[in-house]
Amino acid sequence: MKKIALFLALGLFIVTTLSGQDIHLSQYDASPIIQNPANTGVDKNMKYRIVNQYRNQWDAVAYKSFISTALAYDMPLKEKWGVGGYVLNDNSSRVFNSFNFTLSGSHDIAMGNQDKHHLLIGLQAGIIHKKMRTGNYSFDSQYSDGSFDTDLPSNEVFEKEVRLMPEVNMGFAYMNTDKSLRYNPYGGLSLSHITNPRENFMSEGYESRLPLKYIIQM
Repeated sequence: MKKIALFLALGLFIVTTLSGQDIHLSQYDASPIIQNPANTGVDKNMKYRIVNQYRNQWDAVAYKSFISTALAYDMPLKEKWGVGGYVLNDNSSRVFNSFNFTLSGSHDIAMGNQDKHHLLIGLQAGIIHKKMRTGNYSFDSQYSDGSFDTDLPSNEVFEKEVRLMPEVNMGFAYMNTDKSLRYNPYGGLSLSHITNPRENFMSEGYESRLPLKYIIQM
């Protein structure tokens, strides 16, 4: 009991820096190639796989709801390859939009003369398009004498309202397909936004870059 209390007390004083910029879907595991490019066309028994996802948030409280959509496609190519791609779009109440188009490929480098142990490597390349609709924003400087005046200047200097960034992801995975086993081990690691592109819209102040994202699959 003392050990549990000690861990809880330490947890209150641990500060962890988190960065969240990607689209979050409720059933994130329904799109395997979005989680790890090594999963592209990994099932050699299928002809192809199409996944379509939709999420609507804050409809009751926001002026316009937050809508996130995803469309993914992948298929095996011969015995050792997989190809596919996906499209992501996140519309944040019509004031900010993020669009991602990415092509995906994978290769089984450990197949050899056996078909039970598979070491997969995947690579993705594409673009991320982000857009701010600054005309739909309101700022502190536009409030005067207790009321809001859209004719007042925002006093904010935007370098641009549109950002076009490269998207490069890679991943690794191990998969066991031995049907005689009760449990088939699987594990994967993926890295997203490897180029760490600059994404800020302001011309002055802190420089913001899209953080590297790690995903571990078990």
